[in-house]
Amino acid sequence: MSSKNHIVPLEELYIKWFTEYASYVTLDRAIPYIDDGLKPVQRRILHSLKDLDDGRLNKVANIIGHAMRYHPHGDMSIFGALVGLGQKGYLVDTEGSWGNRLTGAEAAAPRYIEGRLTPLARETLFNDKLTEWVPNYDGRSQEPVYLPAKFPLLLCQGTEGIGVGMASIILPHNFNEVLDACIASLKDEPFILYPDNPTGGTLDVSGYNDGKSGGRVRSRATIVIEKGNLKITDLPYGKNTELLVASIEDAHRDGRIKIKKVESFTSDSVDILIELAQGQDPETVKEALYAVTICESTIAPNAVVIKNRKPESLGVSDIVHYSAARTKDLLRRELELKIDELSQKWHLLNLERIFIENRIYLEIERAETHEIALQNIKRELDKHVKNLRREISEDDLNHLTEIKIRRIGKYDKSQNQRDIEATDAAMEEARKKLSRINSHTIKYFEALKEKYGKQYPRRSQITTEPFKKVVVGAVVLSNTKIYWNQELGFIGTGPVMRKEAPLPFEVNSMTDVAAIGKNGVLKINRPADKLFYAEGLLDARTVEKNGDAPVYNLIYTDTESGITYAKRFQIGSGFTRDRAYPLCGGKETNIAHYLLVQNKTEKPPTVKVVLTEDSKARKKDFEFDMGELAIKGRESLGNIVTKHPVKAIK
Repeated sequence: MSSKNHIVPLEELYIKWFTEYASYVTLDRAIPYIDDGLKPVQRRILHSLKDLDDGRLNKVANIIGHAMRYHPHGDMSIFGALVGLGQKGYLVDTEGSWGNRLTGAEAAAPRYIEGRLTPLARETLFNDKLTEWVPNYDGRSQEPVYLPAKFPLLLCQGTEGIGVGMASIILPHNFNEVLDACIASLKDEPFILYPDNPTGGTLDVSGYNDGKSGGRVRSRATIVIEKGNLKITDLPYGKNTELLVASIEDAHRDGRIKIKKVESFTSDSVDILIELAQGQDPETVKEALYAVTICESTIAPNAVVIKNRKPESLGVSDIVHYSAARTKDLLRRELELKIDELSQKWHLLNLERIFIENRIYLEIERAETHEIALQNIKRELDKHVKNLRREISEDDLNHLTEIKIRRIGKYDKSQNQRDIEATDAAMEEARKKLSRINSHTIKYFEALKEKYGKQYPRRSQITTEPFKKVVVGAVVLSNTKIYWNQELGFIGTGPVMRKEAPLPFEVNSMTDVAAIGKNGVLKINRPADKLFYAEGLLDARTVEKNGDAPVYNLIYTDTESGITYAKRFQIGSGFTRDRAYPLCGGKETNIAHYLLVQNKTEKPPTVKVVLTEDSKARKKDFEFDMGELAIKGRESLGNIVTKHPVKAIK
């Protein structure tokens, strides 16, 4: 209730509260801002590091405590974000055990590790005069709305964040390639920017889609064959050696691959050794690792950022264009500030020259009051105003009266002239850069690349050709026996089924087993301990989805019309597991008389059709050549064999 006279429906309150919460999570926690590429917690950490920066390392516990002045969500959220910044290697110089992205090892406690800003961060992120400030959460301090970041930090670091109803996944990109893209943007030249996985491997960027929603990137570990065994030297995106080893062990335990053992020797670089079981082909096992373990992963990028205080979905190239233009604007504003400061310096140098060389400072001793002294100094300076470039202000006069006698006594006319000339030259240089701001920004990016580029080599290989599709059934080891009870219609691999008849093939957890009952119903499933298919099974076998798929020869009778049909078909793909597929004219009530499964190269059978004794046909039996039928889809009705009642098919 908002007042005694106005009742607010509960539904409206919930909508209002949810909207406020969703807006808060999106803007103040989860989604990065395009202006500096940072989430609020990251920005507050970096601002705290700047507050503390004296060139020396700071205990992380101290950094966290200082950051809590700005970030109201507790020390652990700050610690996690700080470790993330440190591990990415761009902004935080680390000392001690900050965790290991390769192994998944966690960072040591905050009291044991230290950090400070990197030279790159100091050079590109901060300028108090260009920063917009707002009060912090308790109003005791000021914090930046954005940092004036002068390179596309967001694309270099990458980010992941989940807001309410939206998520942002921006993959990291190579520092040098990002700067090259910015230069191309300023030159109005085309460019293509692809991600770079910090843990190496190979990236299939054929579906990258400029990092927009709907794109896909496939990432593979680097697996090499070494002395008959396998060695993993790079990781897929977002994975670590602990997860990878567990995935390989699970695949071995499930019988999808057969190995002797897997060990990780990873420290500063990835080193996982997979010792194969005797008789295993390294190339086949390698392909199986991509198919059934996390040695290959798929990432769906979605570049959502906060722009103008609203979430917006962009492409990587859009972020490059925006960042390049923003850097140009920041450099322009820096030059304008520099010119103003140099102009002020030039003005004061000339005022001091006039003040000292013309002994105007003596007016301070002659005047009875400070106000009279300022008036007299102003009167004398006005005689030389033609040598100045702006009016003399009260601040200028106060500045002159504060010059110490010792400095006046040591005044060097030649040095003053050199200082004036140097200031003039610096102003002229700044004005030239300002007049050529585009080329100045390009040179700025080139200088950044020259200075820091060697620290950030490309870690992963990229391919614009899609990875070769791995057919799981062709590479996964099939070594599990499977059994069936034809009469009751059960098939399985578990202990309870081992008293039944074995099927003439072995399976793995990825195998699809197809079985057809005497009612002509097909059902396809992955192996299980015990699974019901259909009573009175006629056939059971694995599903082949390639050119070797077998041909099914089926003869059945439609019980409503009494017509008997024959058909030849392949199962192929496009099925749903555990769904019944009636093959006999689409009806489960029809009767299957005959089923023979052959290789595609085998000669189709010729069968003998025997009619019932009360059949009105003159000839009670005849031959039917299945070879005269074309191979069609499994849902086809088939060709008519006879309209008379059938007794048997031989």
